Amino acid sequence: MRVASRSRLRSVPALLVLLTTTVVTPPATAADGPVEAGIVVRKVENLPADFVNGVDVSSVVALEDSGVVFRDAAGRPADLFAVLARAGVTDVRVRVWNDPYDAAGNGYGGGTVDVARAVGIGARATAAGLRVLVDFHYSDFWADPAKQQAPKAWASSHAGEYDPHDAGRWFGGSAWDNQALFAADGRPLESLNVFAHARTGSAAPREVTGVEAVALTVPGGSPVILPESVTVTYNDGSAERQAVTWSGAQGWMSGPGSYRVSGVTASGHAASAAVVVAQHDFLRNPGFEAEDTGMWERTGTGVTVRSTDDPHSGERSAHFHSGEPYSFTVAQRVEDLAAGSYVARAALQGDGEATADDVRLTLATPAGPSRSASFAMTGWRNWSTPTTGAAEVAEGGSATVAITANLPGGAWGTVDDVELVRHLPPGADTVALRALVDRAGRVDRDAFTDASLAALDHAVEVARVVLGALSPTADGVAGAARRLDDAFGALDLDGPGARVEETDAAAGGSRAVSFRLDSAYSFTPSQRLSGLPAGEYALSAVTQGAGAGPSDTPVLSVRSTAGSADAPLELAGWKEFRTATTAPVAVGADGELTASASFTPGAGARGSIDDLRLVRAGAADVDTSGLAAAVTGAEGIDLDGCAPESAAALVAAIERAHVVLDADRPSRGAVDDARRALDDAVADLVVRDTARAAPGQGVLSHDNGWDTGLRDGAYTVRVNLWWGENATSLRLYENGALVAEGRLPAAEPGAQRAELVVTGKAGGSHLYRAEFVNEAGTSTSGDVRVAVRR
Repeated sequence: MRVASRSRLRSVPALLVLLTTTVVTPPATAADGPVEAGIVVRKVENLPADFVNGVDVSSVVALEDSGVVFRDAAGRPADLFAVLARAGVTDVRVRVWNDPYDAAGNGYGGGTVDVARAVGIGARATAAGLRVLVDFHYSDFWADPAKQQAPKAWASSHAGEYDPHDAGRWFGGSAWDNQALFAADGRPLESLNVFAHARTGSAAPREVTGVEAVALTVPGGSPVILPESVTVTYNDGSAERQAVTWSGAQGWMSGPGSYRVSGVTASGHAASAAVVVAQHDFLRNPGFEAEDTGMWERTGTGVTVRSTDDPHSGERSAHFHSGEPYSFTVAQRVEDLAAGSYVARAALQGDGEATADDVRLTLATPAGPSRSASFAMTGWRNWSTPTTGAAEVAEGGSATVAITANLPGGAWGTVDDVELVRHLPPGADTVALRALVDRAGRVDRDAFTDASLAALDHAVEVARVVLGALSPTADGVAGAARRLDDAFGALDLDGPGARVEETDAAAGGSRAVSFRLDSAYSFTPSQRLSGLPAGEYALSAVTQGAGAGPSDTPVLSVRSTAGSADAPLELAGWKEFRTATTAPVAVGADGELTASASFTPGAGARGSIDDLRLVRAGAADVDTSGLAAAVTGAEGIDLDGCAPESAAALVAAIERAHVVLDADRPSRGAVDDARRALDDAVADLVVRDTARAAPGQGVLSHDNGWDTGLRDGAYTVRVNLWWGENATSLRLYENGALVAEGRLPAAEPGAQRAELVVTGKAGGSHLYRAEFVNEAGTSTSGDVRVAVRR
């Protein structure tokens, strides 16, 4: 990882990188150690007195500008460089970029160190008696041997793409800075003493520093056997094997997927196992690791199979590069397959250098149309991992997986981990199960007993294992949901006298929080909520009970960052139910709120609280008529003539819209998101056809300035698909937004044509792009730009 996000830069302050294991000044002697400390450091023998002790301080100004305050060992605010010098640091490194700002003056991150900022950092370091090493980057942001982006000041195609293709992806802080020498409050950590301890050595009480993380990859259909023991390491460098007891959640694994199982060692430390149940890959040498690559047929130029450049996994890949325009195909044919549906997958990283780049993954079978998917070429180690649509194979049939590229000079990258696997069905609906898992994450863990929380945690783990399957089973989803429901029902309040139980004194249903104790006691059930839409909310609850004294007044409370409200709860007598409601409280953009009820009953007081409800208040209802109309229109579409995958996507979007429409008070955001998903699913519908490959590459043109001699915003954009496979539908985008779509009449072997008449377009530059779709895939035209002068 090269960088962290801006939020990490702000939320984890005072992070510096240790460049070399170093020695304090003045040097200690071997007779001084090992010293007692909070960390264990092995003594480095024979260090010279002038050994360089260095840290990278490039982010210091950015950290301080975001509010970070560095402190000395006593907790007093102090200059960072003085603190470092006292700890024995002798040198600092400062990386410097040419122009690390976008057109609006916003810094790219990573310290945003230009020459002026580097000079200021160097001056502060020199004043503290430290030497300075300047690390020049001949770029505007990160550069290394595999990523050489020219600075904007150089008038080149690289420079023109700089922001979106470099800083636009790598924006933020620096992982190199993320070895903490200071705590979040700016105090120096024990790790800062490593400069002194390197010469003397240091000792600390023996503690566990790590438990081996188990990682298994198991072929589909094989049993999952977790190890009986794991390695536990200690801060003194020693290690030992310890028996581990696994949670049993592995029994809920179902077919291919990625799973995680928890465990506990004999000494009580947490262990974990990551298990990947892999689908069988029918390709031979899919990662180009084996010396025999004869199964891969290669044509064209610019590609090297079994290269060591940038593999996705393992040590080998298929690498491509040429200084001139080039094309190639790498393909493998597999025979004697069982009947069924198959898909192809692969991983690619690289930079295409132009909008006309085309690297495509194709799955072809004699039994039906070919399926293809395009790779995205978005930069070094930005992996694109597309999956083709499903292709049918007859019993004993064959399939060919091919990577085909047509690239301009200078384009480069690697392909790796090519797969031909069985197409899995979508699996059972997991929406309700995911909602239960989210609900478990909002439980106020301070309010319940450890034992009941442990049961809830195990139920959540089981649910996550079920959700980890690529195709979850209906039985697994239902079983995990039942476990979570049971765990919620069994949560016990952590406090004397109160418990969740079956009772005939419930306000609704059969369960409530009951309370009674022969001595004075207190308890507070509460729940923290997040993700609420901004607005006003009121909390209500129903209580009943007897034996309360004049001062035994329970309180219903609701709290948010924007305000709070309380309401008294009444114990009017046994089964004399009373409802209390708080005043509305605003919830802001953070979407967080805490609801609670506080009780301090006297000896002998008894009762119950039930039916707590948090409801929207104040704001008017959101208009859902537009969404309802869109659902009606979508439900009227005949899906029998559409490709199954696109039809399934529309059915899912319709179901999502119904969930929103069925809500009492859906939020504006939920309504808008459901409408967008529905519109996108309708636009993405693919009509069934006999295409054996994705459409050919279409061409766009326009007559702006040619029809009238004026570039006045009235023009026609024409779309022509001159050659290749026909498309069944067309989407046209203007400046990245969909502006037109529709069906294309079949014309094969002739050309297909369409046009968009534009009037009243505002002055400026407008970019158009078309997508051609058939059941076998999607192709994209080149861009055409229309300049309007008004």
